[in-house]
Formats: sequence, structure tokens, C-alpha cells
Amino acid sequence: MIKTFDNLINLGISPETPFRLQNRLRIFNSSVVIIIAICLINSFIGIAGDYIIPSLVTFFYLPCLFLGLWFVSQKKYNAAFHLVMISGGFFIGGFSFFFGMASMNFVYFLFMPFGSMILFDSKKVIFWYFFWNLLLLVTVMIAFFLIEPYYEPNPFVHVFAVLNLVFCSGLIFMGINLFKTENQGFQEKINQQKEILAEKNREIVSSISYAKRIQDALLNGKTVLKESFPNSFVFFRPRDIVSGDFYFVKRRGDYLWLGVGDCTGHGVPGAFMTLLGISFLTEITSSADDSGPARVLDLLRHKIISSLNPENGREGSRDGMDIALAKIHLKGGSSLFAGANNHFLVLEEGRFTETCSDRFPVGLHVGNEKPFREAALVLKPGSRVYSFTDGISDQFGGGKGKKLRYKNVYAWLLENQNPSLEKQGEDLELFFEKWKGNFEQLDDVLVAGIEIS
Repeated sequence: MIKTFDNLINLGISPETPFRLQNRLRIFNSSVVIIIAICLINSFIGIAGDYIIPSLVTFFYLPCLFLGLWFVSQKKYNAAFHLVMISGGFFIGGFSFFFGMASMNFVYFLFMPFGSMILFDSKKVIFWYFFWNLLLLVTVMIAFFLIEPYYEPNPFVHVFAVLNLVFCSGLIFMGINLFKTENQGFQEKINQQKEILAEKNREIVSSISYAKRIQDALLNGKTVLKESFPNSFVFFRPRDIVSGDFYFVKRRGDYLWLGVGDCTGHGVPGAFMTLLGISFLTEITSSADDSGPARVLDLLRHKIISSLNPENGREGSRDGMDIALAKIHLKGGSSLFAGANNHFLVLEEGRFTETCSDRFPVGLHVGNEKPFREAALVLKPGSRVYSFTDGISDQFGGGKGKKLRYKNVYAWLLENQNPSLEKQGEDLELFFEKWKGNFEQLDDVLVAGIEIS
């Protein structure tokens, strides 16, 4: 018996049935099964009590209930819901006319709009059932005052009224329990998904953190920079765990190669580009001792394009980088500068001079490919050389939420000259943090500064 009832409760439910629909079907099936049982009991009691007509009406209502269960088994859920709701309304109205207000049948009209909210998602359908049940309720209440009930009130009718109140209360309880169970089920699923996402996030963060170790191993030029220029700093703040910005430092004989690059994108995609950039620059500068920065950028562009576009198509990947690259003479000779959408800033005698830079990136771009230009400059002792990526100038903040802009960075550098560049770099970090305030960091930030000794 219990197994049969359980099968009826789960009628029309399969593993593929959505969780929300499963709860609806269970409350619908259980309500219909209980109504069938009550109808059968009332019919037999009615026949025993000489209430033949109501008993016959009940028997005629039973096929609608069985048909509703059949529709559910055929996965015609809306047809089952509408059939039981509509036929139930007429059935309750008919019984109300037979026994009058004493039977308390009309209380079902108070539950049925609530039932429509359980069974249907459409607001129009819910409103239609609310209006239709309200119309039936008003009609029945008016009839109570205008028409005498077919059967006079008696103990059977009062017992029937109590059963109606109990059953209607049970249906309301089942509906409330459904929402409670449904919310708990959704919360459990949400918690499960949160755990899955948290685990995936831990795995991703762990992988990216390991990638950061690899990137940090390649960004190992601070020591060489300090050995060549003791008065220097690098302000490096990735937006994410790994960065799309990079600095390149390499000493070859009497020269120091210094590059400040900003690759396409940030985070993981940008970090992959930095690995290419650092690896290719290391390879090129190791084999081309006599080359200047312009020639190195030409070779770097060729390698970047070849790596990202193996078929040599002009419409291929336009990923690449903006970079300022310098070959600085450590013994006072002429230093060479070149740039792809980036430059160095030389501070001498309280004035800034921007070094040579071309307005196209290292990579595929619109227009014909041109060789990079370079400029020679003899740097005096005490001269300061800066370079930065656009992350610092594009950062929103300040009192009005505007971009910092290069001119304000230049002004800050002039106003905050310190004998120690390392101290200036620390002050610059504080200035950036204060400017950013509660705004999210927009991009990777990289600033490098050296003083010629």
C-alpha cells in the first residue's frame, strides 16, 4: 500500500524532471490521491445516508481526477493542472448548492488561487484563476442568501464541514511545506554549486599562482638593475595575480638593456604574451651585440607575428605589445632609445624630454609595416630616466573619479624629487594608492626609474 501510494505521489517524475517541477507534481499528485480517497468515502457515506444525488455527482467527478493523473503520467502537466482546477471549481460550487453554507465547501475557493500559484508560473494564468475563483465564491455566497440548500443541515453535513476545513488546512500546509522544501532544495543546490565553484576557483588560483612564480622567475632584472644603477626603482603592481606588463633588464658588456612593455590584455592572456616578449628579447639581445633597440624591436616584431600567425596572414592575431627599449651605455657613452607606442622620459636640469617612439605596436597593425626608429642620447651623470605603462595614467580616482593622466604623473615626479629614487618609488606607490581610493584597479601598473651615475 505504501509503495503504491509512493508511486502515485511520484507519478510523471523522472531524473530529468526539473527540481521545481518535481515538487509541484508531488503536491498535485498527493492532493489528487487524497481527494479521490475523500470522494470515495463521502460517496459511500452519502449513499448510506440517503444522499444519492451528491454521491452521484462525486462519482462523476472522480473520472476528472483519474484523467488528471493520466495526463501527468503522459507528461501533459498543464492539461492535468487545468483539468483538476476547473472541474474542482464546478464540483465545489455544486456541492455548496446541495448543502448550503453549513458544509463549508466554499473554503476551497480560498485555497484554489493559492494552488494556482503553486502549479503555474504565468502571472496571467494565476490572475485568471484568482478572478475565476473569486467570481465563483461571490456567486455561491449570493446563492446562500437567495436559494435554500437542497438538503437541510444535519449532523452529517456538520461532519462533512469539519472534514472540509481539515482537508483545506492540510492543502494549505502542504503548499507552505512545498515552498519551504523548495527553498531548502534550492539553497542546498546553491551551496553545492558554491562549493564546486569555490573548489574550481581554488584550482584556478593555484594554477595562476604557480604561473606567477614562473613569471616572477623571468622578471628577475631588479638585481641587475640595482648593480648597474644603485639609485633606481621598479614600481610593479599587477591588476590580477599575473601581469600583462613586464620589464626587461639585461647587461651585455658596457651596455644595459632596459625595456618596459605592456602586452595586449592583462591577467593570464597578457602574462602569456610577457613570456614571449621576455624570451624573445633575451634571445635577440644575446645574439645581436651590435644591434640597437630599433633593430631589436624589428626582430621582436617578426618573432611575435610568426609565433601568433604561423600562416603569415595579415588578418591574423593582432596581439602584441607596446614597449620602450633602451641600450644604455654604462660608461658615459651614447645611449640608444626606441619605442613602440611607448617612450622613456629623461629628466635633466628640471626638464623632461621624451625619447624617440613610433606610433605602432610590436605586432600586426593597420597600415604598412615600417622599421622602428631610434635616437642616440648622451646621458649626463645625475640624469634620471623613467618609463611607465599606461596603467598608472588610465587609473580612475581622485576626488572626481577621473583618470590620473600622464601630465599629472609628470608633475608629481617633478614636485617629488628625492635624492633616493627607491624612496621616490615608494612615495609613488602611496600616491597611486591614494589617488585610486575605493576605485578598482583598472590595469596593470609598471613604472621604472634609474639615475645615471
